Amino acid sequence: MSRKEERKLFAYGPITEKDEIINVALPGGKMSEYLLTDEYETRIIDRKLGYYPDPRVLIPQTQNMDVYDDDMFVCAYPKCGTHWVWEMCQMLVKGEAAYHQKAKESCMMEFHLPEDYKDLQRPRIFNTHFTPRCLPTKIRDKKYRDVSSNWFYYNKRWAEFVSSTDQPVLILNYEDLKTNLIECLSEIGQFIGYPRDLELLKEIEDKCTVSKMREIEKRRDSGTEVSTGERISNLYRKGTFNIIIDCANKSMSFDTRFLCNQFENF
Repeated sequence: MSRKEERKLFAYGPITEKDEIINVALPGGKMSEYLLTDEYETRIIDRKLGYYPDPRVLIPQTQNMDVYDDDMFVCAYPKCGTHWVWEMCQMLVKGEAAYHQKAKESCMMEFHLPEDYKDLQRPRIFNTHFTPRCLPTKIRDKKYRDVSSNWFYYNKRWAEFVSSTDQPVLILNYEDLKTNLIECLSEIGQFIGYPRDLELLKEIEDKCTVSKMREIEKRRDSGTEVSTGERISNLYRKGTFNIIIDCANKSMSFDTRFLCNQFENF
């Protein structure tokens, strides 16, 4: 059986008049159709391949999924350090500077229906680019930990959520992670309930450089049928501040360019 035939394919229902479709202009004058589901924007052609869950199924199920008191959610706008922070959280929880056996895509909420999480070891550390509206509704009623590596709070929704909830939320700036990672690691550890000594924090800092994480992704299980370790490795960019501008120039998403412009004018 070929690799393609082995993949778990998700069913994608037909587009109806009830669906909100957005046409996005791409470089070269091409257009692409995006489906907007509860603030979650997805390219239709990608979903039809079956490698991702249908967002019209995924979002309601995610909103209604059960959560535990020790669940953690790393929430970040794309290219703002999601892989980085998720890996560091895993190491802080385990108490050792050892890479997780699977990539963060194994716990990325956009790639899985909640049923896929039943065997995850607690505490579960999720990661996502979702806005608060797409997250489990129980988070709004109880206190769960959110670690938000932010880019302009990666949109106004997160700013509104942070200012209106009594849920513990830790806001991390990418620039702070780059300039003083040890201090940020200490802050994350204290926040999630796993404070660690300076020796371990330095070991985690060394293991989580861009070059080392790029290499480990090539060798470990991607954790999903959506991608391969090699492709995930290529998601790591320069790891510098000017990556924000690079993403703005190369982005295929209107929202990304818009937020980049807002960031530059901020």
